Amino acid sequence: MAAIRLTVLMGTVGRRPAVLSVLFLLGFFALVVLAAPATAAPLTGGFSPTIVSGEADLNGDGVASGRDDANAFYGSTHIIDGMLDCDAWGP
Repeated sequence: MAAIRLTVLMGTVGRRPAVLSVLFLLGFFALVVLAAPATAAPLTGGFSPTIVSGEADLNGDGVASGRDDANAFYGSTHIIDGMLDCDAWGP
């Protein structure tokens, strides 16, 4: 008789985490299903830097400065502070 009573008590204790787990999964699924799609700005053209005093202005502010950087501009070539980094071209 003690084994039956122990089984009943353990059954009620084990049911609570299972119900909470199911509710958590349902809530997570609802967030995923009802989430708004990610949007991006429309493409207005290609990447076309402006050359200012021999340096490339990448962000369009009219000045080639430390904010004009591009990693992997052409293969492994970078633009750093508006200047072309050709160290990767090798001998």
